Amino acid sequence: MNDEETFFYAPLKAYCELVDLSRIEKSIQQHIHIISEIEDIPIEDVHQFSPNLFLTLTNKCNLSCKYCYAGPSNYDEHDVTKPILKSAIDAYFAKIRSLNLDHAHIGFMGGREPTCAFDLLKYAVYYADEIAERDHISITYSIITNGFYNQEISDFICNHFSRLSLSFDGPEAIQNFQRPTRNGLDSFNRVFKNALKFE
Repeated sequence: MNDEETFFYAPLKAYCELVDLSRIEKSIQQHIHIISEIEDIPIEDVHQFSPNLFLTLTNKCNLSCKYCYAGPSNYDEHDVTKPILKSAIDAYFAKIRSLNLDHAHIGFMGGREPTCAFDLLKYAVYYADEIAERDHISITYSIITNGFYNQEISDFICNHFSRLSLSFDGPEAIQNFQRPTRNGLDSFNRVFKNALKFE
């Protein structure tokens, strides 16, 4: 978006568009017509959509990003416990079964960096795989990550995750300045190498 455009957003229709300011009146009328043609979805149907489960594993992070929403990294570090993780996954699959659905999706996000609790990440994926196979439910996984992890974790993510959202600031100088490691070292090379695996 630039100074010659504005953002048109209709949240109840899940519709958004960039609008040319020089033609704003005509554009708005056109977009209002477009969204009026989008069929409303009854709330009862929304309740039948396949629910997703999103899990937060830890408040630990291996980077010290200058603009982190969670603030400085001088905090007590904690991981979720396996019993809590197991209970969440059990409850989720109970819901999937109650809706007679044949697909599940689990995402890992929030807190800080999920790969910093790699043992828990593996536990959750393997446990969910076990239930999904037993109940004949297909399952997919997604993760939001900073990409600063080792070869073992990289291989695991490539083998088990169908979607990945990577927090990456782009050019090497910017990435290294904005997103250094907790030890103040550069992060670009490792993150870039891991990102290339998802081409």
